[in-house]
Amino acid sequence: MKLRIQGNSIRLRITQSEMASLAAGAKLEDSAQFGPAPSESLTYALEISSQCSYVRASYSKGVIQVTLPANLAEAWIRTNQVGIEHTQPIGNAVFLKIAVEKDFRCFHAGPGQNEGDSFPNPNDPSGPGK
Repeated sequence: MKLRIQGNSIRLRITQSEMASLAAGAKLEDSAQFGPAPSESLTYALEISSQCSYVRASYSKGVIQVTLPANLAEAWIRTNQVGIEHTQPIGNAVFLKIAVEKDFRCFHAGPGQNEGDSFPNPNDPSGPGK
């Protein structure tokens, strides 16, 4: 799972095996360590919940938690839909844009990039049927 943060926008990109884990009911979680203490890490997580009616994100104690409603997630998992987006109001006319997307292979992967588990890029001119 990849995390991208830019201003008041977060984006999670999910590989094929991670999508299969989500579909099976697993919670995805990863982290980045910034120092030797466990408290010096940033964890980001994604889960599906039938108790949730809209996409939501929260942050507490070093953890960014994104939750998807089951009905939206199931449609996304089982179709060619690229992603799910939501704009979450956070107060004082400020909003957080949340995007959860399938991670597609790049046309030109850089050195050391392993994209074997990424989704086939639908715009790849050398892809199937081209």
